[in-house]
Amino acid sequence: KLLFVEPEVTILRHNANCRGVIKNGRCTVCGEESIGEPSFYVSFMLCDLEDSTDMYNMIGYKAAGEAIFGKLKTATQVEDLAPEVVADVLEEWSEVPINVHAIVEYDVAKGKTRVSPYNIMRMPIDYLTEYN
Repeated sequence: KLLFVEPEVTILRHNANCRGVIKNGRCTVCGEESIGEPSFYVSFMLCDLEDSTDMYNMIGYKAAGEAIFGKLKTATQVEDLAPEVVADVLEEWSEVPINVHAIVEYDVAKGKTRVSPYNIMRMPIDYLTEYN
């Protein structure tokens, strides 16, 4: 189940070609000055339905943001929403059963694994009671 979603759900990326993050008005990858473009960056915690001690932190991007906020809301539109509205949407997604498809990539050179969720689907709430 999806336990919790961090309240900050967007970051500023340089642009579609350079995916660097904008910090202090400058791209962290190429160093160019830029105001940036809002992009989804959704950090959430998952919990196994069968074992509530088995938890996993995950970061989702565009597909995760669109799943939570609806395909009609872009990262720019979500960034422009009042914090209370964003909090209400995230509250609706807290403690709900979900089905997550993800791509798992392992970088041999860095020795790191990256898990990118891309298809988050809300399941009926009775999925929670089946495992209690």
